[in-house]
Amino acid sequence: MPVRPSPGLALLGSCNLAAHLAAIRAQDLRVVGCWSEDSVVTENRVFAEPSQALSHPETQGIVVCTPLHEREHWVRQAVRAAKPVLCVAPPAKNFTHMVQLEAEAKEAGVQILLVSRLRLHADGWPIRPVGVLYFSLRADIPRHLLHDTREGVLLHWGAELLQVMADRFGPLESVYARTRSLGINRPEEDQVSALLRFRNGVEGLAEFNGLGEGAGVELREWSAAGVGEFRVLWGTLTAQLLEPHYREFKALLTGGQLPGTNLAARLEGFRWAEWLQQSARLDREIHAKEVVHG
Repeated sequence: MPVRPSPGLALLGSCNLAAHLAAIRAQDLRVVGCWSEDSVVTENRVFAEPSQALSHPETQGIVVCTPLHEREHWVRQAVRAAKPVLCVAPPAKNFTHMVQLEAEAKEAGVQILLVSRLRLHADGWPIRPVGVLYFSLRADIPRHLLHDTREGVLLHWGAELLQVMADRFGPLESVYARTRSLGINRPEEDQVSALLRFRNGVEGLAEFNGLGEGAGVELREWSAAGVGEFRVLWGTLTAQLLEPHYREFKALLTGGQLPGTNLAARLEGFRWAEWLQQSARLDREIHAKEVVHG
């Protein structure tokens, strides 16, 4: 019986290209070719036009390696070509556009997988103890990353952790947030503090700080059983960080189980990020029925 070839991937863009190529090789995936507006030289086929990458008969999946302002366009083009997509989160500049992307992907019968920036332990987040009364979530994002990428801390970093809170505590009832841009001279926030109230009675404080050089996340939960603590690190987009995502992508392309990093499973965190921004703009507590997107 002939050996079935590994799934073929086409790459659009050149951001962190070397790390992507190394992670692809580590998972024994095939690179059909690359396309970028930059003159990037690789050992792989270079497509003259992006349409060639999307329509090549050996292309089974698309990897989008572009900056954020280009990302939504190329994710959408891949979806319209009926190709599953892997890209760094967020896949679009706001929640409304992400919902539209997910709707198109669902209609096309393909999946959008997102690369996580968190370096989790093998067993992921700890099991939530019964009877949590209060939690404290603090995330430190290195300020040089905000300067280099022109990203604010909420949509680009906080959304992932807000999704963790959604998975742990369920529906959110209200938010009272304050945001500031203190260390960067532009509108994107680099400091956020927010009181979160959940429908099940749990409350907590979430803080996202991009003013220093720290790069980690600390979650503490108080319950009748005591205090539980858990710490994880942010990871740079190295081959090591990307490998688990390419492992999931390969499994998806070969008919495996749908991973939890698909866009549909991550949307609530992005919705909450904009909820916090709305609360900060209005400088008051915003309840679930008041949230406006777009």
